[in-house]
Amino acid sequence: MSRAVPSSTRTAIFAGIATVGIATIAMADAIEVAFWGTEVAPPAGVELDGHPCGWVVLLETPVVPPDAPWMQADRVREIDAAGKIYRSWRVPMDLYPVGIEGDTLLLARGSDPIRFFAVDQQGHIRIPPNPHAEWLSTTSCPEQFKDFACVVIQDQPARYLAYSTVCT
Repeated sequence: MSRAVPSSTRTAIFAGIATVGIATIAMADAIEVAFWGTEVAPPAGVELDGHPCGWVVLLETPVVPPDAPWMQADRVREIDAAGKIYRSWRVPMDLYPVGIEGDTLLLARGSDPIRFFAVDQQGHIRIPPNPHAEWLSTTSCPEQFKDFACVVIQDQPARYLAYSTVCT
């Protein structure tokens, strides 16, 4: 169910998103990523694709755009054992945290990742070299986040990253 969109249209789509809150950034830095679609039809020219959990919106963008009536980002939250949220990242869908460097979250896709993504708290997306950090270990989430998956932050064992699991 994918619809191809010419590059010039993708640039125009990004420009349209920029009018709702994203600063203009060089499209040369854009990375194709997916966000959750909603029941609201996206603007003309936005590429949609099917997913087992519903529609996804494919965008070439250097930043995570603000949520819109027609699309939403996933979220990863840094929490403690009591469920207190310390900080949060808005991220593309179907990615999971594998590391954290300062305020930048390192993410991967799939069970045997070959492509990594880095997203800072301002939403800037980049493709980093393969991270050399240790993989995060899985743990149970606090009760308030029981519908999420959690991993332990390497240098702060009392802190976790909570993220949405793959839909079933």
